[in-house]
Amino acid sequence: MINEIKIGGELRPVKFGFNSLAEFGRITGLKLQDLQNLGSSLTIEQVIVLVWCGLRYGAKKEGKPFDYTVEDVGDWLDEDPNLVAEMLNTYGESQAPFVPEKAGKKKPIRGK
Repeated sequence: MINEIKIGGELRPVKFGFNSLAEFGRITGLKLQDLQNLGSSLTIEQVIVLVWCGLRYGAKKEGKPFDYTVEDVGDWLDEDPNLVAEMLNTYGESQAPFVPEKAGKKKPIRGK
């Protein structure tokens, strides 16, 4: 799922899928089980990298250029104190289908 977030003076696509989370894990050293319980346990650096990864893969999915750095993202987050919460909410919403209690029960498929 792609969301658009106003950051750095522009609406930019954000995607927290497997590729963005794999890169986030590679950069930060976090493992899959760590990603299920992010939130208040993140360091400031991890928040910036998470946002950067979401923006990178949002741009890739939309075919848009991506030429900004982790430092650029940190500067953008400085400009709007609500962005961190908005990005973490976007991350949480993107993970809902992967968390059993949030995904809801699926009805069994019945044969004809």
